[in-house]
Amino acid sequence: MSLVDNQRPLQPEYVPGSITDRESERKALKQALNSIHLPNILLHGPRGTGKTLLTRQLITQLEDDIQHHYIDCIHHDTEHKALRKLHTSITGEDTPQGFHTSKLQRKIEKQLKHVRHLIVLDEADFLLQNNGNSLLYYLSRINKPANLGITIVSAHTASLQSQIDERTYSTLQPRRIGTEPYTSEQVYQILSERARQSLEPTSLHHEALTYLASATENTKLGLHWLRHTAQNTSQPISEETLKQTQKQAHHRFTERTRSHHTDHHRTLYKAIQDFDDYPVNSGQIYTTYREHCRKRDLKPLSNRRISDYIQHLKLHPNTFSKPATTEPAPPNDTAVGIAPVIPPTTALVFNSSIARSIRTT
Repeated sequence: MSLVDNQRPLQPEYVPGSITDRESERKALKQALNSIHLPNILLHGPRGTGKTLLTRQLITQLEDDIQHHYIDCIHHDTEHKALRKLHTSITGEDTPQGFHTSKLQRKIEKQLKHVRHLIVLDEADFLLQNNGNSLLYYLSRINKPANLGITIVSAHTASLQSQIDERTYSTLQPRRIGTEPYTSEQVYQILSERARQSLEPTSLHHEALTYLASATENTKLGLHWLRHTAQNTSQPISEETLKQTQKQAHHRFTERTRSHHTDHHRTLYKAIQDFDDYPVNSGQIYTTYREHCRKRDLKPLSNRRISDYIQHLKLHPNTFSKPATTEPAPPNDTAVGIAPVIPPTTALVFNSSIARSIRTT
């Protein structure tokens, strides 16, 4: 029971031949990576706006004398894990678990002297939130003699300077390239092309695709929802079909997203779910978070760190959601009332003053 002919174009890691409405960003990134001396780059923008696709596409087109090393910081969210991945990428050898960080650094530095290297830190927010900027400081210190370029891919909309210390940032001095959120029309184009490549002919109704695009405005969530629906039905997908599958599709999307969070992210998320009335103040959130830490035998973080973690949770689509309306919005309204990932009874209408007040306590 499936409408899927070809799974690959619906998978999150799929890299298409062309990327919708990202030509100016592609040119800027390509020009930077074609420099004799590789610059450091900050590629930033909301999730689901093509940053990873741009990076993966362009690193396959680098000059022959540039070695590239792609590190997914969701799975390599500490300096040691990232260095082990980097060492393996450079040498082609498995890195023993017992290697001390300093030993890994020395072995990596020897290898970096021979040719130009580009290191891509994708989803760098996970590394920075979980482990601070020690890896960036180390890489920034060795990049000059080694002709090393560092590309940081971040969903953080604020400046990188707010996430790392001044000494590290002044050494990096990254070029900034930003991506804007896709409109519902652009999401429609992306989903339409992926559906054409993946699904059986005539298996997706036009109004269903329109609804899907306007209900998500996020390509990752849209692709996940479409894939989930197509894999679990044998009838052409209508708008009604999508409404029937949205709760389970969104739940699975959120569970997969949250599986990459640290214990403190998950504990904070659990604390937020305890509240029924919103907005709530910073003291309530932090007190409840500490209670959950005690139950889990987890040492609580400071108010300031929890402020940062709240900002990190906000980077994920639909982590904080408004309760859905029961009727879809008019066609020109991009805020279609989709069911939130968090059930309405626990959905948080996030008040930005929470983060500010936590930061100042």
